[in-house]
Amino acid sequence: MMLSTLTEGQAAPSEPEEDGADAKVIDIDSARLKVKKSFARTTLGIEKDTLFPRLSYSELKVGRVLGKGGFATVREILTITPKKEFCNQGSFSFRSWADITGASNGTAPSQDEEQYVPDFDPDFDESEFQSKKFIADYCTGRHGEARYVIKAISPEVKRDASKFLRAAMDMAIETQFLSVLDHPHIIRMRAVGNGDMFDKDYFLVLDRLYDTLDDRIEKWILELKRAKTFVGKLRGGKTKKKKLFIERLSVAKNLASAMGHLHGLK
Repeated sequence: MMLSTLTEGQAAPSEPEEDGADAKVIDIDSARLKVKKSFARTTLGIEKDTLFPRLSYSELKVGRVLGKGGFATVREILTITPKKEFCNQGSFSFRSWADITGASNGTAPSQDEEQYVPDFDPDFDESEFQSKKFIADYCTGRHGEARYVIKAISPEVKRDASKFLRAAMDMAIETQFLSVLDHPHIIRMRAVGNGDMFDKDYFLVLDRLYDTLDDRIEKWILELKRAKTFVGKLRGGKTKKKKLFIERLSVAKNLASAMGHLHGLK
């Protein structure tokens, strides 16, 4: 969520002078090219290529809305039912999508430059199905709570061509970052939607965030106040305050570890 907030203010390509369907296609192509060129200028994830399964919306059963931002809506995923007929596109790789061999910025790679060529796997469709099945098997926690969420561009944003372009670019950049981040205290991307990132039905499947740091701080303040009351002191307030202090230190340590990981990326 932090990453998507950081990218929401990014400007979209200028509006074309032409009207009609052709102008819309040109706009989307320009936005797509801008994201690819942005990736070509950075070394972030250049040595890492993580594959993510692609899911169709029909394979998901979604529940209530958990949050809504400037352009996207987050809903809980109740169940995932993998279907083999949707395992024909191959797993998703941002690195391959961005075409880091040089074609994305209009230049061909030199003869001395190592080119990235995905390994061919004759059983790739089955591999993707098994990846989906793994996610489906762990879709809910021990108490039946949803462990994953779907993040997609909100319907009202899709109806506005200009807003949709900015939102699609934000989602593409967020996909880029999440595809290379691998840390126990940073939210993880588990899968993506079928099709291109600039399709209106594109979405991300992410780990569910059960609360935010702001929520946790408010909870700590309330528990600390209770521990300081007369009744709280009789019920082990001193021990409770010590546990809260240890918990806050642990969260601070985890947060620092995550920030250190982000700053260490090249």
